[in-house]
Amino acid sequence: MVYCEKCGIRPVPEKDLPVLLPEDAEFRPGGDSPLSYHEGFLNTTCPDCGGKARRETDTMDTFMCSSCIFSGTVRPGTPGRPTSRS
Repeated sequence: MVYCEKCGIRPVPEKDLPVLLPEDAEFRPGGDSPLSYHEGFLNTTCPDCGGKARRETDTMDTFMCSSCIFSGTVRPGTPGRPTSRS
């Protein structure tokens, strides 16, 4: 999603997908998305008006944390492997 002051929240056009994430994002303490500090990713143009816009930086679904916790409890006693190939 792209946030434009003039047009509001706009979806990234299908022709521009996937939006590639930067490989040099800086992880900082505090829990904020590293994308929120990456000017090259954050600043973009509105797909409708061509004006200045900002990209969405919260790319992690809210269920991700609980999914990770669940994965650790699926197979207790199997260190390093939350699931089995069989």
